[in-house]
Amino acid sequence: MKQDSIQELLAKRAAGTLTDEELATLNILTHRDDVVACAEQRAVAIRHRRRRVAAMAAGVVAVMAVGLTLLMPRHEEPLMAKQEVPKQQVVADEVLPATVEAVPVQVAAVSTGETAAAVPHKPKAAQAGEPVVTCNSQCDADSVINDIWKFLTA
Repeated sequence: MKQDSIQELLAKRAAGTLTDEELATLNILTHRDDVVACAEQRAVAIRHRRRRVAAMAAGVVAVMAVGLTLLMPRHEEPLMAKQEVPKQQVVADEVLPATVEAVPVQVAAVSTGETAAAVPHKPKAAQAGEPVVTCNSQCDADSVINDIWKFLTA
């Protein structure tokens, strides 16, 4: 009997002569509300799964892009100290002797109670082409090193 009534209601619906009470009866007999609710739950689950998979794929692609960017070799030269040789003018097979004039150095030292007079120092005779650095006994090590440095860089 139920099957006959469903067939009759479906035939009326197809003909377009179905009333509202008959439509409600057809929905109850076919469990339309349960079927639609179940279909909606499946659709929601499918949408969530697709979004989750898309988000995971985007995350994997982003991590791979960052990893490849960090691991790719850069075409920059590494920073290293380089020794540069100062350019000197070379005279063809001829070495010019360095001429250095010896100048007496006078240093005044102040001590408590007595004053020390500077003792002029006469350099010993230098041989030709030999540099001479002069200092008296009252020089400190820093001034000697500074004088030598000035001489060498001149």
